[in-house]
Amino acid sequence: GWLTVTKSLQGCNVPNPSILYSAANSSEGADDDDDSEDDEEEEEEEEKSTWNGRFEFVLSVLGYNIGLGNLLRFPYLCIKNGGGAFLLPYFLFLILLAVPLYVLEMSVAQYSGMTPIRLFGNIAPIFKGIGWSNVITCFVLNIYYSVVIGWILFYLVNSFYVPLLWSSCKNQWKDANCFEVNRTAPRPEYVTNCSEYQLFDRARKTVTETFYDGVEQWGGIRWQIFVTLLAAWIIIYLCVFRGIHSFGKVVYLTVLFPYVALTTLLIRGVLLPGSREGILYYLTPDWPRLATLTPWIDAAQQIFWSLGPTWGALIMLASHNRFSNNIYRDAIVTPIVCSMTAFLGGFAIFAYLGNMAWKLNTGIDCIFKSGPTMAFIVYPDAVLNLPFPQI
Repeated sequence: GWLTVTKSLQGCNVPNPSILYSAANSSEGADDDDDSEDDEEEEEEEEKSTWNGRFEFVLSVLGYNIGLGNLLRFPYLCIKNGGGAFLLPYFLFLILLAVPLYVLEMSVAQYSGMTPIRLFGNIAPIFKGIGWSNVITCFVLNIYYSVVIGWILFYLVNSFYVPLLWSSCKNQWKDANCFEVNRTAPRPEYVTNCSEYQLFDRARKTVTETFYDGVEQWGGIRWQIFVTLLAAWIIIYLCVFRGIHSFGKVVYLTVLFPYVALTTLLIRGVLLPGSREGILYYLTPDWPRLATLTPWIDAAQQIFWSLGPTWGALIMLASHNRFSNNIYRDAIVTPIVCSMTAFLGGFAIFAYLGNMAWKLNTGIDCIFKSGPTMAFIVYPDAVLNLPFPQI
């Protein structure tokens, strides 16, 4: 047998055996390197932490979504774009844009178990920039989101005063037009003789509006806000410094408690006089508005703004799922729940707006002028109607 093989090789251009040996060694070395890299990747995948349960992942996605875009901006866009008519383009884009993107991002992330940079880099090296853009986007958004959290902490600290600082005009930040309901206004001539909308609007400025008029009102640096902003960054660090092990536990409080608070405010709000008019103002559709492009553009923007697809955060969260997790169910349920939460938050806001209009004996149009930040006026006024507002 060996003789036959030797004769058949005599007519062939056979390389030097030493070259074959060195080539074999080099190929074996390359195989060993590949094997070592594969082993490292396998060990990394095995060591990658996963959520303790499906509810931690779902709550984390809800905590990522439910916030400013849902509870503050959505009700404002509804009124801006035709009330209940805005729900048609919004839920249409929810089905056509948000849910497919959620399924795509979450399924790919769960299958690969990779972060955005590694995931897009493995698809194609040139796509690694997409992963970096996701990281940069989240970084920039966190900068100003933390400022708003600092404002919320400022309200939280001031909510422990008895009575609440925004419940009366006996404070240092009041202006000449501040007045208390059922009390004599400091400038009654503006209240009783309103000949122009501007004059009427000035006289009808509530205590909470004096406390916070909107982000467009610039001023000097306030050390109180600086301290609360610093506290916000410290709290954020404490929530995420151990990765999903700490973040997965925090979401039980940061997600479930807002639902309890929102439900409490909603139940109390619908029982107040004037709430019915406020809710009808919120839901009454203005169908001709849909003939313009503005509602459709705002609805698409709101989907990306409030639900956050293509930002990379969903990929990061879903990459910690177990491989066998039912990602399709989670990807469909979470955006729908977040959108319904925004819709529910609108009921609470406009119930109290109707009550504020009833107390001031004016129309909701005169109160609804603070833009997306009106929640910082409505919610502080709402807690004044609770038996124990400090709680």
